Amino acid sequence: MKHTAAILICVVLFSCTQTNEVVERVSFSAENLHPLGNGYYQLWVTFYQFNRPAGNDALQHEGEYISVGSFTVTSEGELRAVDGGPLAFRLPDGANTQLLKDAVISVQTENTEQPQSILMGGAFRGDAVSATANFDIAYADAFGTTFAAAGGVCTIVAPTSPSDSNSGVWFVHLGSPPTAGLSNLPVLRRGWHYEGWVLQPTTGGGYRAYSTGKFLRADSADFDGAGPFAGNVGTAYNFPGQDFVRGTVIPNLLNSGFVFRVSIEPSPDNSPEPFSLTLLQSDPVGATPTRVQTLRNVIASSAPKARLVIQR
Repeated sequence: MKHTAAILICVVLFSCTQTNEVVERVSFSAENLHPLGNGYYQLWVTFYQFNRPAGNDALQHEGEYISVGSFTVTSEGELRAVDGGPLAFRLPDGANTQLLKDAVISVQTENTEQPQSILMGGAFRGDAVSATANFDIAYADAFGTTFAAAGGVCTIVAPTSPSDSNSGVWFVHLGSPPTAGLSNLPVLRRGWHYEGWVLQPTTGGGYRAYSTGKFLRADSADFDGAGPFAGNVGTAYNFPGQDFVRGTVIPNLLNSGFVFRVSIEPSPDNSPEPFSLTLLQSDPVGATPTRVQTLRNVIASSAPKARLVIQR
């Protein structure tokens, strides 16, 4: 379900200038920002700076992001400060809003001096009166791509226990030899990894999620190989996937209603549940199931966007 977190806020920004304190106004709105299991969102900005080598003006980028505030998203979609109070952003002393360059939003699991997992960003555009940054995931300092070309399949098979062939799922094309089931996966920036999921339908219309492992590449094994529930008869594929043949409550994956997903997850991971940035997802297994499930690219509907306007 599409989740919108949108709010228009007026925030006091403290910025020391030659005329002492200046009060600025900010409007901020966001779409498809979801509550985090753990951690929080953080807004960062960078500035241009001037220097005068050999007596000439030269514009330089400071190169480091400066935090101007952290926030969370409630289950009702409201943006709040981390302590639960009203959302507020603050520029550091001496900041000149005329020199704003760009801004990003990161997912943080701890307080760090630079962003951990940059989710989206945008460059400021405007004039002497106001500056606007439109955020998206394709911004160069975020993912640098829309992921629009990614696609693939998963196959229901259990290589570590062939007699339980309906109790595993692998992102692979079976053949001699097997080949990667996922295609056109961009190399992720620092702070992110891919993760596969089995979504088991529950009463009430929801799903229970089981991870099939975290990975960075489509053409090699994921971080936990065949997983903790694998059998001990056959050999796992050298591709992302997992067998669920020991010590789990997952039934036959060919049962009607199961869904398979690939998400993009923060690293460090902020939750054992799937992150809201879904890249690929199958339709629910139907009444006439097939072992090979097509994964549709759904990134356009799950990717967040935001807009930040600063009245200078």
